[in-house]
Amino acid sequence: MTPHLIVEPLADHAGLCPVVAQWFRNEWPRWYGPGGPGDADADAAAYAASRTRLPVGVVAFERGVPVGLAALKAEGLPTHPHLTPWAAAGYVVPSRRGRGIGAALLRELVRLAGTLGFPRVYCGTATAVRLLQREGWQQIDTVRHDGEALAIFCTSAVVPVQTEKP
Repeated sequence: MTPHLIVEPLADHAGLCPVVAQWFRNEWPRWYGPGGPGDADADAAAYAASRTRLPVGVVAFERGVPVGLAALKAEGLPTHPHLTPWAAAGYVVPSRRGRGIGAALLRELVRLAGTLGFPRVYCGTATAVRLLQREGWQQIDTVRHDGEALAIFCTSAVVPVQTEKP
């Protein structure tokens, strides 16, 4: 992993929403590009709106420069409405990929889920299978979504964060 990497709530850096929205448009043009069904600006703003309820985003910084983002959201795939929360919007700047930033973002999402009281985190992906496997996630299903095969992964049980009793 990069030695100068920190991951913080996007809510603490809401001014980055235009950058995040552009990342979304660049990475997922079929969804966020012209004519696509997604709204990159609205999604970035939603991920920056809170640190204590879903949806919530985290941003990775390397030496103070934003280099990646990930989010937890309540809804995932329509085939699995009973599962929540979902790791989503996993993005790392292309020139910084392969250096552990995605793994750090995932670990922070799992930690955050525990603080919010969720025992597990789910993720549907066609592109991050090896990353999730390396991080110890278990594949629980495969579905077809928008014409492509997606593997659905789940963390093992998340240990809830203990809070001090008054």
